[in-house]
Amino acid sequence: MRLTPFLLFALVAPVARAQNPDTARHSLPGVTITADRIPSDLGTSTAPVTRVSAEDLRRQPVQHLTDGLRSLPGLVVLDAAAMGEQPRLVIRGFYGGGETDYAAVLIDGVPITTLATGLANWDIIPITAVRAIEVVRGSSSALYGDAALGGVINILTVADIPSRPSWRFAAGEYGTVDGSGAWSGANGDRRASLFGGYRRTNGFRGHERGDATSIGGSLDLYRSARVTLSLSALDHSRDYDDPGPVPESLLGDPRASLPFYHFDKNAEQLRRVSLRGTARIGDLSSFSGYLTGESFSGDVVRTLQLAPDFADTKSRATRARRLIGSAQMSGELPRMPWPQRLVFGTDVSLGTLNSAYRPLLFGDASAYAVPAVNAGDIDASGAGGRDSFAAFAHWENIVTSRLRLVAGGRMDWMIDTYRADVPSGLTRFHSNPKAFSPKLGVNFSYLENASQSGHVYASFTQSFKAPTLDQLFDQRPLPIPFPPYSTTISNPNLRPQHGSAFEAGIDHRSAFAEGRNLDFTLAAHQEQMRDELDFDLGLFRYVNVGRSRHRGLELGIRADAAAGTSVFASATRQQVVALNGDNSGKQLKAVPRQILSAGITSGPPSLQGSVTVSDIRGTYLDDANARRLPAYSRLDTRLSSSIASLRLFVDVLNLLDRKLVSTGFPDASGADVAYYYPTARRTLQVGIGSTW
Repeated sequence: MRLTPFLLFALVAPVARAQNPDTARHSLPGVTITADRIPSDLGTSTAPVTRVSAEDLRRQPVQHLTDGLRSLPGLVVLDAAAMGEQPRLVIRGFYGGGETDYAAVLIDGVPITTLATGLANWDIIPITAVRAIEVVRGSSSALYGDAALGGVINILTVADIPSRPSWRFAAGEYGTVDGSGAWSGANGDRRASLFGGYRRTNGFRGHERGDATSIGGSLDLYRSARVTLSLSALDHSRDYDDPGPVPESLLGDPRASLPFYHFDKNAEQLRRVSLRGTARIGDLSSFSGYLTGESFSGDVVRTLQLAPDFADTKSRATRARRLIGSAQMSGELPRMPWPQRLVFGTDVSLGTLNSAYRPLLFGDASAYAVPAVNAGDIDASGAGGRDSFAAFAHWENIVTSRLRLVAGGRMDWMIDTYRADVPSGLTRFHSNPKAFSPKLGVNFSYLENASQSGHVYASFTQSFKAPTLDQLFDQRPLPIPFPPYSTTISNPNLRPQHGSAFEAGIDHRSAFAEGRNLDFTLAAHQEQMRDELDFDLGLFRYVNVGRSRHRGLELGIRADAAAGTSVFASATRQQVVALNGDNSGKQLKAVPRQILSAGITSGPPSLQGSVTVSDIRGTYLDDANARRLPAYSRLDTRLSSSIASLRLFVDVLNLLDRKLVSTGFPDASGADVAYYYPTARRTLQVGIGSTW
């Protein structure tokens, strides 16, 4: 019998609850900091907010940080690598195709997306160091600016109170080894934390080896009842091979790869140092801020397949430096007609980027039949950067104990520059995009008592995403069979894309008894986009393609029962269509129309089982909707047992041993060929760790 999410939906429907077991009214309130940049109770925002706790990550079969997001409505995690090493995020129907991200991704409130591409590296923080993940779905540029079209994902590592050490070691098929640990403690009033992690795999497919190492921590420089000042540092490196996509003819062997990609690889090094401080000003106001310095280096070999039998491979060295800062004031205004809260502040980012390309290989498959090859002389290099400045304000009016009105906005200014060194004589590029992102919202509490809390909300927002530095200025030369015989896919004339969004939803939470909770969330949204960024295969460059509409309905349910039983289910139905051009009214490529996920965890600590299943349908590979990606379902399981302070677990991923393909794209030359990224078949992993 084929197991699908519908079976689990039938099981969990009578006892379903939204996403957060720690939000019951009889227990500690669920507090989030990401939605409004200040602490707020869950359910009181004007956007759907989910808090994934460390306990949620511990109980489910999670191998990567993004696996903890698969259960959330409105999100899809696509695997570009078979073992999940290169996840791609689709949020609210926004998808960057592995070239950029459409969500603001943060670690403890500090952006982690790269300067050149805007992509997030999800390997930076090991799972044991994560205290919680806060996800705000929907337009969020009014507080977070560029790229927050789909939402905000904030990975929290700082503990409010010291915690006992936790660690985890796992090993499995295909040479996979994964170990990490985290500790936080205090000496008097001062606190400190330390974490580290290492992951290595040979990969399911050929030429898919990879490893990643992270070490970081924080230390209080000063702490009192009113002032804190802390220093944190992070060192991360990763090195992985990329087997690339495969045509449909090779999908019968999911471990296969084309010879064009046998040299592709990526080596990165990231170092960060942050200074963070808070101060209470009187009894009603506070100040907070951070200053982060970042150094990044990357060496990449990447192939662009220009036709089914023709490819171009180049190596690229990048060096980036960035200074990121933020400062904000928040306070209550009790002397006004009704209680009010005001948050205002500024964000600053100053970044420089150096890039150099060298030719490696070029031609048909016979040109790639060599055991080793050396890169040639530099054929394109230059230096550029992006400086950005922003001012924001968030004004919350508590008209009554049940009614909250929110108004706010953010103004962003950017300065983008690029100077080519090789080839010489190119025009210097310069652009100054700017954007204003307002927000209006209302939240009404229709029920509030000792055991239940219910809120409805609605909002109007505007958001934007600026083109990345690579989309604007990347000078990688590509061969073409006509004068000038070389071109670039970048476009310095790109404009930021803008969106206007309406959202409404319900957040209901119930606590029947200690450990028995029921949460329910429902959200409906529509976002109209203009000047949307896309890659035009006809022009073979990035362009502002025009307009699109993102509509969706998202349902989340979760229930916690006695004896450690927990069930969840989420469903997303979305319509993401072009509104102009030859494909007007058709669905945008690579964006699924229907996303279902469900799971159950049950049993005492001595022997506990967890099953999660996801089902993705209605995805097209092209904007003409001529080629559809096959629907797929995936089932993962975990069996764990606790003995004293130790926890043993066995994970089986893709339990039904399906041949799965989560994403793909059509041939760039217009040939009737499509390329796919196959994922791993059934995979076993066993591990041991401390109880978190």
